[in-house]
Amino acid sequence: MFCSGPTIRTYKICEDKIDVIDDKVMIEGHDLHKKCFTCAICDTQLKLGGCAEDKLLKRQFGLMYFCPTHMLLNRDQKLDLLKKRFPVLEHLD
Repeated sequence: MFCSGPTIRTYKICEDKIDVIDDKVMIEGHDLHKKCFTCAICDTQLKLGGCAEDKLLKRQFGLMYFCPTHMLLNRDQKLDLLKKRFPVLEHLD
């Protein structure tokens, strides 16, 4: 009988696969590359316990987290800043 090697998982934000030994974080049941664990608006590296997700934006765009500065904005303010950062979102409301 053979043992299988470590499983390779797909990570939620970038959808890339990485090996179990790669640098990652787990937050709210989601595995993320540590390098992908950044604010969706300003790209600041986030820390566990120092970030938040927006449930309404998650339904519309998928998993994203916000830094302490941007987590306090309302949904419309976040959406405006996301559209500036990602012009492809301009047509969405």
